[in-house]
Amino acid sequence: MLNKKEKQYYLIGLSYKKADVKTRGEFSLSLEQQEELLNDFKKEGYDSIVILSTCNRVELSGFVEHPYILIDKLCSKVKGNVDQFIEVSYVYKTEEAINHLYRMVTGLDSQILGDYEIVGQLKKAVSLSKKKGLINTFTDRLYSGLIKTSKRVKNETLISSGTTSVAYAATQYLKKEIKNLEAKKIVIFGVGEIGKNSLKNIVSYTSNKNVILINRTLENAQTLASQFNVQVKKYEELYTEIAKADVLIVATASSSPTVEYKYLDPEQELS
Repeated sequence: MLNKKEKQYYLIGLSYKKADVKTRGEFSLSLEQQEELLNDFKKEGYDSIVILSTCNRVELSGFVEHPYILIDKLCSKVKGNVDQFIEVSYVYKTEEAINHLYRMVTGLDSQILGDYEIVGQLKKAVSLSKKKGLINTFTDRLYSGLIKTSKRVKNETLISSGTTSVAYAATQYLKKEIKNLEAKKIVIFGVGEIGKNSLKNIVSYTSNKNVILINRTLENAQTLASQFNVQVKKYEELYTEIAKADVLIVATASSSPTVEYKYLDPEQELS
């Protein structure tokens, strides 16, 4: 029988496999919330915690006495509650947790097989934990091995030879469903990793230069736009541009809705 204070490596989380978009949104963590959680763990004497929060999954992993500690901490910061989490979640311990991480970074657990976008997101999560002093020797070696394995699989196998990102899949869907897409006006709201990939795919595969970038921070949109020679509009012009757009791609990291339905419904009068 384990001592009450003995810590084991656990991973708890939910993903697109069982949790719908609304539920994932209720458990999503902003960067500020992630930092708050890590600070709480540090104050309580934990030495290794990593938080991963993306549009497709939310996971907490590390050395704790019981997985409920991770679940309780997560639920203390989000809109969702413990009962909701239990319905759609997974809990892994030691080898199971490690196996899950390897499946994830090699693209086997992605919504689109071979999607490696999660690797960059994981790197950022680990970097934040290191900054907070929450990576111990074990997890440092673990994540180093994960990144090396991800590179080998990408370089030495054909798993990434097809559609390998949500942004690419979305672009192919638009090409299929919208005639003369290259002539349509496209608004991309949000210029993080997904927004950047969406822009890159649209410019590369449709030759469409009639793209408007909008972001809360204007400078970030301007920097990205200069790389692809597309237009930028201020955040205050978002709804004006939406009204004129043929296609809208929302790629923000917000945990709450950023575009109201009334601005998408042509029958509604805008106030």
